[in-house]
Amino acid sequence: MLHSISNLKFWAQDTFIVSETLNLFSDLTSGYSSVRIIRKLETSKYILSNHYNFQFLEVPENYKKNRISYYSSLSRLLFADDTYENEFDEFFKNHDMKLKELEKLNSIESFRQDNVRLLIEGLFRDLRGFTMTCTQKRNFWLFFDWIYPYHDVILRAVESNYDHPVSITVLRFVAELANNRSSRLNFEITSANGILLFREISKIICTYGNLILNRITTEDRKYAEKYKGIIVCL
Repeated sequence: MLHSISNLKFWAQDTFIVSETLNLFSDLTSGYSSVRIIRKLETSKYILSNHYNFQFLEVPENYKKNRISYYSSLSRLLFADDTYENEFDEFFKNHDMKLKELEKLNSIESFRQDNVRLLIEGLFRDLRGFTMTCTQKRNFWLFFDWIYPYHDVILRAVESNYDHPVSITVLRFVAELANNRSSRLNFEITSANGILLFREISKIICTYGNLILNRITTEDRKYAEKYKGIIVCL
């Protein structure tokens, strides 16, 4: 683990080393026994407390699979200890701050700035990666309760950038929220979470659908500019 942390710290610009290191990290956290063993290590506690401070997260070439893989592994590591609920808010404090920054933006133009799009791209890849490994209902609904107050931010990010590739990143996160992995979307009869989830996701998909259907594009760009987003929504 210590060697992996060193790689992520000092080889941030080398996407191959970062990718191979994260593949190893994923393997270590994928086993039921192994993840519980490494969860007790001081290096694991360090990475959970400082996961947002690694320079490789700022390298655009790492935005695709590497950020998703990283947060999928961190999700498994966090939930490997029975006390994770006490650490959950602390773990997401940096993402919480970024979502609050987006919440303050009050115009379509502000959501279309390059620096904001870059923030959205990285943020929702992180969250998608984290959600992909929330296979237990208890873990998933802990995450849902945290993200739910920011559904207006998600809607505005899609609405403002429906004609930009960053909207696909956000839609893939939304699709992951609706994915019933390991029956995690089973609801208690007294819970309103199912209705809330359906309402917010429907709002996002309908808004995007209405905008993208009216978008004018050339024949050779139809897949990239229209069909790709529609397929993600299906």
